[in-house]
Amino acid sequence: MSFSDLPSELVLHMATMLHSLRDIYALMSVSTGLYRLLKKCLYQYNVDHDGSSGLIRAVKRGSLSATCYFLSLPQVDVHVRDNDGQAITHIAAQQRDGFYTMKILLRDSRININATDLEGQTPFFYAVKHGNKETVKQLLDDPRLDPNMCSSISPLAIAAANGSLELLEMLLCDERVDVNNQMHRSIHPLIIALFQGEGSIPRFLRVPNVNFNCCWGTMSALMWGITFKRTTSVIELLKKDLVDVNYQDNAGRTALMLAIEEANDEVSMALLNRKEIDLTLTDAVGQKALDYALKSDDSRTLEILRNRLAVSNDTSNTSNFGG
Repeated sequence: MSFSDLPSELVLHMATMLHSLRDIYALMSVSTGLYRLLKKCLYQYNVDHDGSSGLIRAVKRGSLSATCYFLSLPQVDVHVRDNDGQAITHIAAQQRDGFYTMKILLRDSRININATDLEGQTPFFYAVKHGNKETVKQLLDDPRLDPNMCSSISPLAIAAANGSLELLEMLLCDERVDVNNQMHRSIHPLIIALFQGEGSIPRFLRVPNVNFNCCWGTMSALMWGITFKRTTSVIELLKKDLVDVNYQDNAGRTALMLAIEEANDEVSMALLNRKEIDLTLTDAVGQKALDYALKSDDSRTLEILRNRLAVSNDTSNTSNFGG
């Protein structure tokens, strides 16, 4: 009588008595029927003796059936890590077609959706970073998700850097997402958006709670926009009353000084149109906006500055005389 003719119960009992993976494979190779019969023993052996490493391999290969089979085992370690310290959710989040695997993983209540790897990053961070929109949406639909967790730059800032308006929209529409997330003094999402280009700024400017005066280093978002030469975005930013046009960086420079220095006439005019702009502010070496204009070739800005200062002086003198 061959192994394939033995009762299933007897074969399974024999398999559980084996202590070598090689022996189990040898028994399974006898016939297709025995392979199907003993497959559970093979998975269980991996869980019992190899720390559930097979689950990692199944997820990396995108094998949905193997992933489901491993998760069906009560003793499987769903928190198993690969050599890079990443959990199965991290791996699935980075795969282009990982949406299907992630769907299976999120059904398991044992899964930690906000698990962090050795870099302190979550699966959501990687899904956003790799532009895997379906996985991002799937994670956002899970109430367990903390979309703001990060070790450095936030997932929202990553979305802004990717340049995908669809991805950015998905995050900004979620009330849990902190639009001003600067954990660990990282770059504000608005400044990242300015660096990336003009495309995503209009969407950011419609966010009710965004901090338009956010800073990175010692420069404000307005000043970074001028430095990045994002003229259209800066003009739109200046339409917001809450923007502080008199903010000074560690060198004492204002946005107007920077605009003059960058020879950006359009931004200079927009700044001068703000009633609250203070033309008497000086930088670290005692220079005012007028001094910056004198060194530039912008005669128009220079003329407006002189006229504004003259009017200001006349008003001041009249006030003093009246006093």
